[in-house]
Amino acid sequence: MKILILYASKYGCTEDCTNYLKDKIKDNLKDKLKQEVKTINLKGAEHVDLQHYDWVIIGGSIYIGKIQKEIKLFCEQNLQILLTKNIVLFMCCTTPDQESEFFSKNFPASLRKHAEKTVNMGGELRQHKMGFFDKKITAMVSKLEPKKNEILYKNIDELVDFLNKKSS
Repeated sequence: MKILILYASKYGCTEDCTNYLKDKIKDNLKDKLKQEVKTINLKGAEHVDLQHYDWVIIGGSIYIGKIQKEIKLFCEQNLQILLTKNIVLFMCCTTPDQESEFFSKNFPASLRKHAEKTVNMGGELRQHKMGFFDKKITAMVSKLEPKKNEILYKNIDELVDFLNKKSS
């Protein structure tokens, strides 16, 4: 089974989540010799060949209700081939009560319907890495909405279990 994890990360949390996912998949999937897991950050990626992958896991972080434009654009431009693959959609989001709304807003309806699983990996507000504008926005939003400022490792582990069952 060949798995491709596509992501975009602004301040590093999503990249950390995808690296954790990749390591867990490599450690836990059965028949490890036949496994290939590759991650690609779509920020700066020129061409991504989806043809040789059985599974495509794609997502990014949510800021002010939106996923990175690279993720949205990639899904739109590659929708037809994505619909021929086993798909998992994910996001790194600190407002789990808005999870469904954010999946709806940020991924094409046909891709959401086709996806075998959607996962919220949680997130961390890494304000020490943010610029002035993002710090102010997250501070204002945090006052209005309670946030879960943590990576949801349990959800990532459940995704690995799901993939393990699918590879059997």
